[in-house]
Amino acid sequence: MIEPKHTLDKAREAVKLKNYADAIKIYNNFFEETFKNSAKYGVRLSYCLSEWAALGKIYPPALKKLKNKKDETLLLLKKEREPERFHDYFAICKQLKSPELPYQEFLRLHKTDKVLSSQIIHFIWEELIENKEWKICIEYLEDPLKKYETYLTRFDTIFKKYVHDNSTSHDKEIFTHGFNWYIKEITNILRVLKNNNKIEDYNLIRKRISSDFTSRGLSKLEVLIDRKIE
Repeated sequence: MIEPKHTLDKAREAVKLKNYADAIKIYNNFFEETFKNSAKYGVRLSYCLSEWAALGKIYPPALKKLKNKKDETLLLLKKEREPERFHDYFAICKQLKSPELPYQEFLRLHKTDKVLSSQIIHFIWEELIENKEWKICIEYLEDPLKKYETYLTRFDTIFKKYVHDNSTSHDKEIFTHGFNWYIKEITNILRVLKNNNKIEDYNLIRKRISSDFTSRGLSKLEVLIDRKIE
C-alpha cells in the first residue's frame, strides 16, 4: 500500500513553526490521500481531524476549511454513494461539536433513499438506539437471529483467544472491551425487538443467548443484559 505523501508529522511541524496555512493543506491532503487506507483508517478520523479542529481554535481559516470539508463530504456521499463518506461526515461533525447533523441527515435519507440509508445505518445505529427510534431500527433489522450470530462469531474469536492466553493485563483488557461490545450489541437487538412487540423473535434470541452464555461458562453475567433491556 502506498504511504501517504503528506504525513501528520509534517502537519505538526508546520503548526509548531506557526506555518498554519501549510498545516491546513497537509491535514487536508492527508485526509484525502488516506481515504480507504485501512492502515490509516483510525488515524485519519481521530488524530488528523482532532488536530485540524484544534488548529481551528487558534487559526480561523483552519476552522473554515474543516467546515467546508464537512459540506464537501456530504456532497460526495450523495454523489458517489460511498458509505464511508458518511463515516467521514460523522467524524467531522463530531469534531465541530455538531453531532446532530449526521443524525438529521440519516433521518432524511431514511425517508428519501432507503438503499443508501441501509448502507450507512451501522454508523448511526447507536444514536438511533439512544433516541429510541424503535420503529426506524426495526426496519433495518431484517434477520435478528442472523445479526446475533454475526456478533457471537466475532465475540468468540476474542473469547477463544482469551481462554488460551490471558496471562497479561492487556489480554484481560482486550477481552473486557470485546465482552462489553458484545453485550451492548446483543442488548440493542433485544431492545429493538421488545419495543416493537416482536415477542417471538425476542424470546428466541433471549433463549439462544442464555444457552450460549451457559456453554461458555458466562451464565452469571447474563444479568448485565437484563439490566439494560427496557
